[in-house]
Amino acid sequence: MRFLIIHLSFILSIIMLVACSDAEPSLSQQLEDLTSDQAFINTRPVLDQSQSFNEDIEPLDSMMNLNSRKDQSMVQDRNLLDQSQEQANIDDQFIPSEIPQPPENCLDGDLDGDGFNQSANCPTPDCNDQNPSISPFSFEACNGLDDDCDGQIDESQIMMNCGVGACATQMSSCQNGQMQRCQPLAPSVELCDGIDNNCDGIIDNASTISCGVGACYREVSSCQANLCEPLAPSAENCDGIDNDCDGQIDNGFKAMTMGRSFADISRAHDQCNTASRHGPACNAAVHRLCMNGCQNTGFGLIEHSDAEGYMLCVQGTDLQVSVASLTQFHEDCRSDNRISPPCNAARHRFCQNRGFVSGFGPVENGLDDMTVSCVSSGDVLMISFGELASRHGGCAQFGQLTSNDCNAAISRSCQARGYVSGFGPVEVIAEGPFVVCMRP
Repeated sequence: MRFLIIHLSFILSIIMLVACSDAEPSLSQQLEDLTSDQAFINTRPVLDQSQSFNEDIEPLDSMMNLNSRKDQSMVQDRNLLDQSQEQANIDDQFIPSEIPQPPENCLDGDLDGDGFNQSANCPTPDCNDQNPSISPFSFEACNGLDDDCDGQIDESQIMMNCGVGACATQMSSCQNGQMQRCQPLAPSVELCDGIDNNCDGIIDNASTISCGVGACYREVSSCQANLCEPLAPSAENCDGIDNDCDGQIDNGFKAMTMGRSFADISRAHDQCNTASRHGPACNAAVHRLCMNGCQNTGFGLIEHSDAEGYMLCVQGTDLQVSVASLTQFHEDCRSDNRISPPCNAARHRFCQNRGFVSGFGPVENGLDDMTVSCVSSGDVLMISFGELASRHGGCAQFGQLTSNDCNAAISRSCQARGYVSGFGPVEVIAEGPFVVCMRP
């Protein structure tokens, strides 16, 4: 540390030599004074213990004994300072202290005071000595004038680009002395020509054509009509999508038959059991048990054994309707005969009036109203009494049409035609009843 102090003292001595007068002590005298300082002498052990500081440093005694060499070094440092100052003075000559002025022979007779006249003696004469904004040193503006007297008007303006596709254009930022906003060209009808005619950033999207149905549906540009290939189908799921792309949504999940024990059925409605397998209570039990995912309502019982009952579960839309409203669709449908051919017909007509194929019920009952399930995935067919009787001997007469026996006969007749099952009768004529057979 002490050695560093002494080194700094050398530098300070140089500065003092420059700043002080000739009467001040010389560098040699200052160095002699420093050698008499006991602190300086004590730096020798410190240097010996600090070899890592600088192994090549000269012995301190030698340095301090060569005063004449230090004096010479001091003179050299002063010369360097003088040379630096001289170079700085030379550099200052190349830094202009003010903006260049017009030649003196351009000032005489300058009418507009811009420093340039129109004399032949002026190397850069003014081209308009009545306007101080116009001179050889002026900035070229967008104003329809030759501001800088170079013989050109508004030549320093930039070119602008705007628009995409066929609308892309380039124009000057200055036209007729006025600043301009770049305006794209007008779009046109898209064609199959490899050009973005309508300027929407897409080439040849003239129109679209489609192919495939359901999840396989796809659209492509009409310019690629031969490339439209439907997407690949997948297995049908109960998700409201035509996954297998056959034009039907959730087909295979719209209707199914299901068997449940009478213990389960009784838990759904305690008045539907082995002793009472038909009526409003069993309708409600079946409706509740069929709420199992893809199906949300049901009809039945369509078959039964001593221990189990079978039901037709379907996708449907439950609508609440008053008995009075159903009477308007069939005058013989009353509150005391809710399960009867007249009320079946009233429910069928009520659902058809709302755009469905048919409907059944009541799946739930109120005092003056009921819930009807309307369906869309069935076909209405007429089946003769003779066929119904052949399917189940208990369904041979008109009065037996709303019974478990006729439910079984209708279900078997629909199954014989390839359907999952069916319900009815929804209408009755002399030749036989109309039933609804449900597709899967």
